[in-house]
Amino acid sequence: MKVIAIDNGGHTIKASVVPTDGFDQNTSVMETYKPLLLKNQAALSSDGSKLWIGEQLFTKERQREKLTHLRPIERGYCVNWNIESEIWSHLFSSQMLNVPIAPGNEIGCVCTAPLFSPKKIVETMDQVVFEEFGFDSLCRVPSAAMCVESQAHSAEKPSQGYLVVDTGFSFTHVIPVINGEVNYSGVKRLNVGGKLLTNYLKEIITTRQYNVSREYTLMEELKESQCYCANSFQSEMQQFRNSTSLDKNWLLPNFISNFHGRELDPAQLTSSTQYISLGLEMIRVPEILFYPSDIGIDQSGIASVIVQSVNECPLEVQPLLYQNILIVGGNSKFPNFRERLVSELRPIISTHYPIHFCSIRDPILTAWEGCVLKANRYETCSKVTREHYLEHGTGF
Repeated sequence: MKVIAIDNGGHTIKASVVPTDGFDQNTSVMETYKPLLLKNQAALSSDGSKLWIGEQLFTKERQREKLTHLRPIERGYCVNWNIESEIWSHLFSSQMLNVPIAPGNEIGCVCTAPLFSPKKIVETMDQVVFEEFGFDSLCRVPSAAMCVESQAHSAEKPSQGYLVVDTGFSFTHVIPVINGEVNYSGVKRLNVGGKLLTNYLKEIITTRQYNVSREYTLMEELKESQCYCANSFQSEMQQFRNSTSLDKNWLLPNFISNFHGRELDPAQLTSSTQYISLGLEMIRVPEILFYPSDIGIDQSGIASVIVQSVNECPLEVQPLLYQNILIVGGNSKFPNFRERLVSELRPIISTHYPIHFCSIRDPILTAWEGCVLKANRYETCSKVTREHYLEHGTGF
């Protein structure tokens, strides 16, 4: 029997085919399996007649075609399963995973799903999995629990409690996981994710320099390569205002000979060079994670949300959670993110509580690694079979 392990992220799907015939528990997941990455988006052609996915979409973007981009996941929840099923069909095709999924093929699925999903979304997911694709069974898991699964596998001495800080594309979740189970009373959500940060950068650049309102991919690339968390925002902001020594120039692609932007040496500037000048915006964008009120979001920053989450947990496990903070998601890859988070956390929690971040290989692939481990123990994990679904429906 084969099992497909899927971390169905709002930005990128991470997936692989996992045979259930054994896995060396002394090796890492990354040594045994390689994830297949697919952007969780599609685009309609200008006349609406064709839907582009994956490499085809990337090619059309390079050719500067007018496209209508579609994301099935909004604010962390899949609201368009028609598009998502098209993306999954491409994922399972011979071009990618090459898995013929049909009733009777005995293929199972371990798939991440967001916490507190509305009933209608859960019902539609079951319908797509069992009726449209014909999976033999489904194990639906919270991504936070899978992150802990991955960490426990690689740690010499796994902890009984972890605090998962998942700062991804759609939002930032803080989730306590105690003895392998999500403590739902402590789950907190901050409505700031990578998508919002990229849109904020687009707004700044459009206001000050070029109109990049339709250049989401380009601005995402700029954000990931040039933005960083300031150790002290106020002092670094003053440095930017007093001097241009920290400013950078970012060369725009011409979409003929190059398709990606890059940092540009001032000596290379000419009158015909098209570039974006970057200054304070390099630290203003990640700062929203710590102070969302800067752009009018009426929520606490990530440090305060962490404290709120821990305070909802039993007193005896609170020190354990601060000692085992598991940071995942693309936003955690901003340079200085961890250092800045410590400086924000330390003044607002007891000095008796040490702060420690778990070491992980890749914050984007952690949940997928947990899904692979779960798939390898598929026979013993809690799941729903297609037969049971067809007989009882989703309300079992």
